[in-house]
Amino acid sequence: MSILNIRIFQGTSLLNETGYSQNGKAYIPCAAVDSYSGLWERRIVFLSSPLAGKNICLAVLCSDAGANIPPALEGFVSLCSAAGARITYHDGSGFPRGDFILAIEPGGNQLGVKYLGAAYGSRPLARKIAANFKQGLGLPYLPDPIPFDKPHYNLKLKLRTRLFTPAVAVQWPRELDLGPWLFTSLMEYCGGGVMDASEFVSVKGAVDQAPLPSAVEVSPPPPTPPPQILPQESGDPETITKQPRQSASMSRAIYPQLFSEPKKRKYKKEPFS
Repeated sequence: MSILNIRIFQGTSLLNETGYSQNGKAYIPCAAVDSYSGLWERRIVFLSSPLAGKNICLAVLCSDAGANIPPALEGFVSLCSAAGARITYHDGSGFPRGDFILAIEPGGNQLGVKYLGAAYGSRPLARKIAANFKQGLGLPYLPDPIPFDKPHYNLKLKLRTRLFTPAVAVQWPRELDLGPWLFTSLMEYCGGGVMDASEFVSVKGAVDQAPLPSAVEVSPPPPTPPPQILPQESGDPETITKQPRQSASMSRAIYPQLFSEPKKRKYKKEPFS
């Protein structure tokens, strides 16, 4: 049985206080109950969340038959839900509505951020998202957001939505997990402050554990290095396994036969004929 530490965010600030989770139940300080917004992956609690009560309209711009929502995008949705936001999906019929409009285009090789609505209403959020992507992912270059220029998706906004609702489109390569930085961008946009997106990187099976009372911490033995597979020098396509070498010290006094000098062979000289 283990106790899992729970980190607590109040607004966009990480508190020093922590809670804990045990047997599928979360325990947090009593003072936090009134402002509780949600729990994410049994390790992070949101209090007084800036996204609480916000409606995020999500349009996944993918019309491939049988295509599923990328797992990384599902992780972003779970983060927003834990922070108290409501997620609605736009299927292309009618007009998208919400406090935020996010159009996600999964696939492709390049990351990009563009704004859907009017520049003064949507470009600030788009710039914040692009800046967080660039800094968080360590990108050497990411252009400033430009207006969305893919009319074939026929993504139309009502005039009021275009003028007053932040609307952003993100080109999301499937091999990247952009969820933590997209989530913190929304939180910072609504609540101010700066959040560390690395706190929200989902690590399956890796959680902070606190020992039970009176428990003794035992350091596990160092893992044995795995064998290395090396190609043969002869060009044979088969491979050989190189095991880790073990060393042992030997004494010259105990094993003299291993350290004896090789006998020199004497050659008999024949006289000249």
